[in-house]
This record gives sequence, structure tokens and C-alpha cells, in this order.
Amino acid sequence: SGGELYTALRAGFPPDRIIFHGNNKTDSELKMAAEHGVGRIVVDNMSELMKTGAFA
Repeated sequence: SGGELYTALRAGFPPDRIIFHGNNKTDSELKMAAEHGVGRIVVDNMSELMKTGAFA
């Protein structure tokens, strides 16, 4: 979830080791993951894939 992603980043966990997964991810959550260089983003559908690609 976005909250877990935020917590992991604030705790100093290496972004490249984070796997971001969750249902109904918001645009802001996908953007945050892309901007911080999260190692893996699990997308749920084509719409999320397109949004994630736009933010990367």
C-alpha cells in the first residue's frame, strides 16, 4: 500500500529492494514509487501499467 511504501522509504529502506504491490493504487502512489526508484511495481491492469510508464 501507499502507506507501507511511505513508511519503508522514511525508514531508509533501499528503494531498489522494495516491491510495491496493492489493489487500487492511486496515481500519487504510483508516481511516488517511480520517483523514488522502487525496485518492482506490481501492476494490476493495463491502466496501471500505462500510468506507471508515464511516471517512470
